[in-house]
Amino acid sequence: MKLTPNKFKKIIQEELEKMMLKVETFDTGTAGDEVGGMTLQQKIKHCKDNGGEWEAGQCSKGLEEKKLTSKARNALPDSDFVYPGERKYPIHDLSHAKNALSRASGTSEEEKVDAAVYKKYPSLKKNKKKGK
Repeated sequence: MKLTPNKFKKIIQEELEKMMLKVETFDTGTAGDEVGGMTLQQKIKHCKDNGGEWEAGQCSKGLEEKKLTSKARNALPDSDFVYPGERKYPIHDLSHAKNALSRASGTSEEEKVDAAVYKKYPSLKKNKKKGK
């Protein structure tokens, strides 16, 4: 087998991924919960499941959450919205909670959105205090 530069690069990347997974296994912190809600292993699986390639520590397709369809949004319980009566600002997952914080920033709704999101995802409030 001839070892081309591309094959060599791929082998190194695969070995680094394996090493990162082993390191994360011993991590006793909560980084997996605070960084997109996924561990490294889950991010790699999510990437590959969605047709991406995991290269150099990132996904070629990104790790965005799937789009919230009308059908899925209508199926969410009222408790997954900042304004349940209006079903406004869905916060059923971390991605949408962060989005709600961004959209409400600087508006008259900011205080209520902040309170609802930080109640459901306290780790986001910790990150805000750190300036993240």
